Amino acid sequence: MAADSRETVAERAVEAFAETLNLPVTGVWLYDEDRDVLEPVAWTEESETLVGDPPTFDGSGSISWRAFQDGETRSHDDVSAISAVHNDDTEIRSELIVPLGEHGVVNSGDSEPGSFDETTLKHAELLAENTTAALEQAERAQSLQAARDRFRAFFEADNDAAFVTTADEIVDCNERATELLGYEREELIGAPLELLHPGEAGRVRAVATEAFETGDARAEDITYTTADGQTLPAEARFSRVDIEGRTLLLVKIRDVSEQKRRERLNAVMNRVLRHNVRNEVNIVSGHASIAADATDDETVGAALDTIETRAETLRSLSEKARRIQDRTVDGLAGDQYRPANLLERVAADVSRSHGVDVDVDPAEMERSVDGDLYSALRELCENAVAHADSDPHVRVTATPTDDGVRFVVTDDGPGLPEMEQTVFQTGEETPVSHGQGLGLWLVRWVVRDLDGSVDVVETGPSGSRIVVEVPTV
Repeated sequence: MAADSRETVAERAVEAFAETLNLPVTGVWLYDEDRDVLEPVAWTEESETLVGDPPTFDGSGSISWRAFQDGETRSHDDVSAISAVHNDDTEIRSELIVPLGEHGVVNSGDSEPGSFDETTLKHAELLAENTTAALEQAERAQSLQAARDRFRAFFEADNDAAFVTTADEIVDCNERATELLGYEREELIGAPLELLHPGEAGRVRAVATEAFETGDARAEDITYTTADGQTLPAEARFSRVDIEGRTLLLVKIRDVSEQKRRERLNAVMNRVLRHNVRNEVNIVSGHASIAADATDDETVGAALDTIETRAETLRSLSEKARRIQDRTVDGLAGDQYRPANLLERVAADVSRSHGVDVDVDPAEMERSVDGDLYSALRELCENAVAHADSDPHVRVTATPTDDGVRFVVTDDGPGLPEMEQTVFQTGEETPVSHGQGLGLWLVRWVVRDLDGSVDVVETGPSGSRIVVEVPTV
């Protein structure tokens, strides 16, 4: 017995009891979990003629409720002899109540006593088993349809274009996808991935296959081709989903063409500005040096020294801006380094560029950190050297933590100004309270991108102590 809904199953059960078992006074009550009652769902005309509108049963003591609660078939030759009858004035004498598992009960009655023999009882229980199985199937179907409806509503309401695919072809798409790519839905469903990725279908299929096999969500920059042949750069996010018993991929794509255009424009502007700033600074610095050599006036000489110092500050600022944009400082980013090797590199480069020895003391450990951390540690050391009055002393230690490495940078300088500390504390900069450069921002962004933390533990006239913690790789 199979059906599309619980109500249809109940109607067919009533029909089977009436015709197959010759039990014309039959009804089905299904359990309503929200109300905690047995609700009449289907019944024969003979049943309505004999007892009127079928009642709703609750836990007040009816024999139907007891049979449902106990899960046991009950057959009564004469219900007038039973105290727990729902209606004392009922014309029913014989009553047969067969539970339908957790779903409800089937009630059959007769106006004559002793109407149900053992054969009828066994056949009724067999029909009840079939009905219970059909009810379970119907509930699964309804649950699946509800899940399907929820997914479709979510799918269509998504602001991003979305596809459901296998590793080879498109299974479904939402309206936003058709708008973005210019295809009709019928053109996309069943189409191979090559339709949207003629130039890189192999790579897309490899990404899809990996997402299928591992179940790991991932994002990729992928170029799509629209119906009119235009290319569309997009961020595609792949995640494995189970839909109606099938394992598929949900692919959500976001148009990033405007973002890419802005990135290209920013890259050009930054490159031009850095080049121009560097050239102009070199010219200013060179002329200031020539002028300083040509004058004996102490006031003029001091002014020219200030010009050279400020020019060097601008040159350093331009270089730090490049580091922040590229985030591939000195070719170390993305590599793995032992803390001892990383600190040796930092100390050597600071010594070479500033003539100051950095004392490094890494603990022995079989761990590695992301090489991108180099730029942050070097910047902290250079910042300490740059702000020291004279003969600076900078020390960096490295010790293991539960899941990473802790680096501590200490110096004996004048301490960090309060406005510089806010870079680490809030990560915000306002027009009335701003840092003097980009160095500490570089530190913050690098450490944040490594899922680490940076804290100014101590700072003052006698020096600063800054703690950087990052996970191992």
